Amino acid sequence: MNKKQLIARVQRYMGPGATRSTATAAVEAVLTAILSATTTSPRLHITRVGSFSRKKKNALSFTPSAVFIKNLAKKPTSGTGQGI
Repeated sequence: MNKKQLIARVQRYMGPGATRSTATAAVEAVLTAILSATTTSPRLHITRVGSFSRKKKNALSFTPSAVFIKNLAKKPTSGTGQGI
């Protein structure tokens, strides 16, 4: 999944009134928060999502949890945003 596909999926989860720009802003906010958190501490763990850590070359690595992968396979809910 690339960033464009992630934004499209987030937009679907946000519901019928969501615009592409609001979904883009949401994805950018989350990614920026993760990047800034990994600069201050060596590892960031989000329960039921996975772990993020910086490598020596300052690349962001992600290890998804089994629950996160299982939830990605589910279809989005009826626009309530609770499926995310």
